[in-house]
Amino acid sequence: MRRRLTFLATGRSFPDNTVGWLLGASVIALVALRIAWNTSCPFWAVTGLHCPGCGGTRALLAAFQGDIVRSLSLNALALPLASLIVCFLLMFVGQQTRGWRGFSLLYRREFYWCLTLIVLVFFLLRNLRFFPVPAP
Repeated sequence: MRRRLTFLATGRSFPDNTVGWLLGASVIALVALRIAWNTSCPFWAVTGLHCPGCGGTRALLAAFQGDIVRSLSLNALALPLASLIVCFLLMFVGQQTRGWRGFSLLYRREFYWCLTLIVLVFFLLRNLRFFPVPAP
């Protein structure tokens, strides 16, 4: 039996193709913003704020070139989050192929709340005017 997404308040379900249409419209809007404002970050173009991912690609490239200090100065969260994602992928592959559960951290809701809180605090700190951030 297939599960359907439901509205939280009413309990009614979405039509089957609503989520696909919303995702498609979002992609089209982001591409239009990129073309209209000729910027690399649509979030920055619309809000004027630096998202938590701004500078993340440059930070990871600097880390791959061995310049860890520059990587952390471009985006202090990019390298730790990328490392965490790689670890999670390896644990997921191990779980699927070998049947081992790995760390129970993947299954704890508190971990994801803490991770969300860290990203939100980073977002707020980097958008304060006295905290230096490179342009997107």
